[in-house]
Amino acid sequence: MKMDSHDVQRDIGYERRKAAYKREYIKKKKRKRMIHNAIVIAIRLVAAAILLVICIKVIDALLPSVTQTSKKQETNKIAADQETDKEKEQETQTEALEAKSDIDPLLLVNNKNKLSEDVTPKLIEVYHGIFLDKCAADPLANMIEAANKAGYDVYAASGYHTKERQQVLYDAKVNEYISEGNSKKEAELMAKKEVALPEHSEYLTGLAVDILSADETQEDSQFGDTDAASWLKEHCGEYGFILRYPEEKEEITEMNYSASHYRYVGKEAAQQIMKQGIALEEYKTK
Repeated sequence: MKMDSHDVQRDIGYERRKAAYKREYIKKKKRKRMIHNAIVIAIRLVAAAILLVICIKVIDALLPSVTQTSKKQETNKIAADQETDKEKEQETQTEALEAKSDIDPLLLVNNKNKLSEDVTPKLIEVYHGIFLDKCAADPLANMIEAANKAGYDVYAASGYHTKERQQVLYDAKVNEYISEGNSKKEAELMAKKEVALPEHSEYLTGLAVDILSADETQEDSQFGDTDAASWLKEHCGEYGFILRYPEEKEEITEMNYSASHYRYVGKEAAQQIMKQGIALEEYKTK
């Protein structure tokens, strides 16, 4: 069957319209894609802007906290520096007192070494009715303060003794042993290991002090078993004190062990003596 010219023209027109429609469809599809992409980009930009605003607000909210933390750290540093300065000042004051004291902190007084008549301590009242030589007063106060801060309620129970008081204490101890059935000679020998005669007593130097805890106020042996006694023994050297009559040194010191009896000898000597676990007699013979 042959197509006439009219049919041909009609088909050509149809194909052209079809092609035109297709091109228009493609253009519309491209425009829609472009619009969609533009919308997506716009949404992303808006989201980014919102996120930026949120971040700025969060930073603004955190800045005061950070600033406050920095200020707190700076304040703590200043307080620490002040505490260090205070400790240095205390050390300087202690050194100054030692320099002015007439008594040698390393003076050895025991049953074999008699106290010289010309030794006269310059006494300072450290607690109610308790006196020490001025070179030992501040170090004792600092040590007791540190012990209290560490949670141990310790105090100075006895310090400087006059000759008269020391004699009374010695006589009382002798009579105690006599009352237990010992001869006077035996009682005197036993008493000398606990209470020295006045001319052989460290108490007359103003450098010796008895320290007890509020929990154990009467028995020296009981105090030796406390945490407070352990703390003092561990830290006393830092303040210039030593445990004067340690355990297992009775033959050297010729005195019975005493957990409460401390003696000021100066920081350098005290730290060496306590570190080596020796008696003052041993340190003096080196």
